[in-house]
Amino acid sequence: MNRWKMSRWALLWCIATVALVATSCVDDGGLPLGPSDQSAGRPDGIGPSTQERSAEDAMAPPPRLPLVGEPEGCALIGPAAGGTVSIGRYRVTVPPGALRTATEIKVTIREAGGHIGCELEPHGITFLRPVTLTMDLSGTDLSGHNDVTIYWYDENDGTWVDMGGVCDPASGRVSVGIWHFSQFRAGRAGW
Repeated sequence: MNRWKMSRWALLWCIATVALVATSCVDDGGLPLGPSDQSAGRPDGIGPSTQERSAEDAMAPPPRLPLVGEPEGCALIGPAAGGTVSIGRYRVTVPPGALRTATEIKVTIREAGGHIGCELEPHGITFLRPVTLTMDLSGTDLSGHNDVTIYWYDENDGTWVDMGGVCDPASGRVSVGIWHFSQFRAGRAGW
């Protein structure tokens, strides 16, 4: 009888743990993150109209707006096995040995104003081996070009930094090895 009670408690503990991990990946309901999320210019409120955009605007960080549907994907990834997190056109592949401890990896879509981008969390994490970020550019203005690279947003300098990468115009994908998480965006070289 004691064995049965212990098994039930162990089962309940496992279910509660899975529920806790699953709810930590739930969207916040689309609430604005702050005053910087409020945009004007276009009727949909996403950002400036095409006429108002300048070359400087193209380099600005993407607005932090959630999308309709599921804007993020996440998974708990262990150091020994590694793993993959995918959402929409974005895939993060963590190789075995890249993490020091089991870590919840989150990919959030950050597409606005025609930009193809995502945010990877937790911010500040660094890896023992490079992690691969792959973006599928199919159906975008960037597909078919062989000079597409991936940029990361350096919050300290307020600039986008070209990370290079491998572009395959035939598959419409671009991939790059990364050593930390931040905001990332696809763009043509020299953008």
